[in-house]
Amino acid sequence: MNIKLLVIATVTLACMLIVLIQGKSLIQQPDVPHGIVSLELAFTVLKTKGIIAAWQQKGLLETAVKNVYIDFAFLITYSVFLYLCILTLVRNQSKKISGLGKWIARGALLAGVLDALENISMLQILKEDITPFAAALTGFFASVKFFLAALAIIFIITESVVKLLTKKGVI
Repeated sequence: MNIKLLVIATVTLACMLIVLIQGKSLIQQPDVPHGIVSLELAFTVLKTKGIIAAWQQKGLLETAVKNVYIDFAFLITYSVFLYLCILTLVRNQSKKISGLGKWIARGALLAGVLDALENISMLQILKEDITPFAAALTGFFASVKFFLAALAIIFIITESVVKLLTKKGVI
């Protein structure tokens, strides 16, 4: 694994996070406290329409659409970052840890694919083509994406702590 790739992925991820944080704060409203995540996990037409109505009332619907388009770049950066980070951590590890890590790394890439599908579904919804299927599908894609990304982050933290403690001779 090339450490330079991981450094590039880390810098790119940091830049994308700055852009996303600025944009997401614009669409966080009292009725939509978690911004675009509220829409991702709405699951129902009723909740989805309420979120869209809150954004329309404040003139933020177009901002929400822009955030979804920006997320297409972010999903590439975070999924590749998690993938590279895990592969770097499991290099020279036991076959068991290495194998597990590689599966979780693939899951991180799958999270990016699911995020892209979720974004496509959200763009349909934001064009006010809200169907029960689209709302549920968006929620499903988002839920699995968050699970896979969280699993990758937990693996990275755990493996990093184990490596650090092993290096210090604690374990």
